[in-house]
Amino acid sequence: YDGTQEVAGAILAGTVTTLAVFLPAVFLTGMIKYLFEPLSLAAAFTIGASFVLALSVVPAYCATFLREQRPGNETEIADDTRPRGVYGRLLCASLAAPAVVSLAIVAGIGTTGLLWPTIGTELFPEVDSGAFEVRIKTTPGTRLEHTEDLVVKVEDVIKSIIPERELATIIANIGLPVGKGAGFSTVLSSNSGPDTAYILVNLQTQGRLTPTAAYVSQLRSQLAQEFPLEQFLFVSGGIVNLALSEGVPTPISVQVSAGSLGQCRDAAELIVAAVAQIPGTADVQIAQSLEYPQFDIQVDRVRAKYLGVDQEQVAQTILTALGSSVGYSPTIWIDSTGTDFFMGVQYESNEVQSLDELRNIPLSLSTAQGPVTIPLSNVATIKRVTIPGEIAHYNIARVNDIHVNVAGRDVGSVAHDVEQALAGIEFAPGVTATIRGPVETMKQGMQMLALGLAVAAVLVYLVLMAQFRSFVDPLIIMLAVPLGLGGVLLALSLTGTTLNIQSLMGTLMMIGVVVNNSILLVEFANRRRDEGLSPRDAALASAQVRLRPILMTSLTLVASMLPLTFQVAPGNEAMIPLARSLVGGMTLSTVLTLVLVPCVYTLVHRSRNETFDADLPAANAHG
Repeated sequence: YDGTQEVAGAILAGTVTTLAVFLPAVFLTGMIKYLFEPLSLAAAFTIGASFVLALSVVPAYCATFLREQRPGNETEIADDTRPRGVYGRLLCASLAAPAVVSLAIVAGIGTTGLLWPTIGTELFPEVDSGAFEVRIKTTPGTRLEHTEDLVVKVEDVIKSIIPERELATIIANIGLPVGKGAGFSTVLSSNSGPDTAYILVNLQTQGRLTPTAAYVSQLRSQLAQEFPLEQFLFVSGGIVNLALSEGVPTPISVQVSAGSLGQCRDAAELIVAAVAQIPGTADVQIAQSLEYPQFDIQVDRVRAKYLGVDQEQVAQTILTALGSSVGYSPTIWIDSTGTDFFMGVQYESNEVQSLDELRNIPLSLSTAQGPVTIPLSNVATIKRVTIPGEIAHYNIARVNDIHVNVAGRDVGSVAHDVEQALAGIEFAPGVTATIRGPVETMKQGMQMLALGLAVAAVLVYLVLMAQFRSFVDPLIIMLAVPLGLGGVLLALSLTGTTLNIQSLMGTLMMIGVVVNNSILLVEFANRRRDEGLSPRDAALASAQVRLRPILMTSLTLVASMLPLTFQVAPGNEAMIPLARSLVGGMTLSTVLTLVLVPCVYTLVHRSRNETFDADLPAANAHG
């Protein structure tokens, strides 16, 4: 009972501060909210349940199963002001010069801020989902059967690089579907015509040691070497990455907007040329097909009218010759089983071998001598042109999208270089270039979580201020937060981990946990100071008595998260940044808190006592 009563205040303060850290999750929006909200709810309910158990079930079990302490061993509290062990002697030496020690620790933590520029940033850690997609663009206008031959060759390259035991399935989709019901499938497909295709590669989940990213890197270089005229775009990442990217297949997407298609294309080609030179970029290409071949047939309407032919008749004749009359005069026949069929007129073969065959398509005329035919060239000219195969719009304006993959660098630094490259390009009037997609989501998510960190720190301080009824003691307790942030930066830098949503989540959780150690120290030091000890002795006694519980709780947390800091198999990459930031912040904060908090506590309360002692004689003399 006495032990429970002694630590009840500290446990309550630690529980409330930890719960306050997760309160900002309520104000998150978008996909970030759906990532963080379940974790916050689970942690909140778990912490609340542990608080109840700690103050009810644990004391009952202790009273039932722990043996009574023998008389004669109750001298520990009386001797806790004397240094014991290595830690006690080290702390005693530190308390001899608390200002110097405090400044040294603060300066050391400050230097970890120099690691900030070396830490990369990204939206979400790349997760090995065991699958990737290869999008293929060949020469515009390539026939479907030729694209199929190319896809077969690409599949052979894939099979030569990925061992058969690690390869599950390869699914290829070539061109666009046609016929009834093809509209919705066309919208969902990344293909734009018979000259495009995509290949879905699924890897085995069991017994695979090679990461998906390694295979993608090998395929990227091999395909570029064997098929230099084709464009390849690799799309990888788990379902979380795809949801956060909101449909954009690459981490970086540059959108060009202009008043005309020509301006869009010119600006897009300038951007591709500039961005492709940036280290770390890959698969830089314009998303839309821009040079689709077309025959431009210009009808001399005056001459056609003079011969008795109108524009509609010319168009229908050409459509029937190259396709079918179903396009402008559909007829449906339903057989006895209820199956419907389109009926139309078409040539026996709609394949054209030369422009002369097009020029000689017969047009039917009605004359006084009866019906006659004339070649198409009598009323029209035919020339070969190229047109955009896709026309995209965003907010009504015509746009082109430039996809940029990232390889060998973090997304944040590459995006920064892309922004600088865009700033150095002189566009025509009315042309704008904007970075969109996952990078924009990353910036918004980082801002929301950074704001959450600040709000969490303020909430923790307010809770501690209400608990300790002091403005100073919560500030001493909050010293654990910058110590933890220094540990986070150090851990991310040493392990080469990027700053992303998961690592920020780990940092947010770390803030609520590390202050618990300081609460134990400050709360017990206040208790001993109320018993008559000096601030120095109270700090030393508190640190030595609370050393064991602090180390036990900290080591328990670190040991539970330590397995998640390593990539033991493909697929657990999502939790690695969270675990590393939490372990790094907790470890460094625990070690330094055991020295810094007693030193600062001694400095602050010693100066307050000296001020009080100096004011007391003056008050007595005045009286």
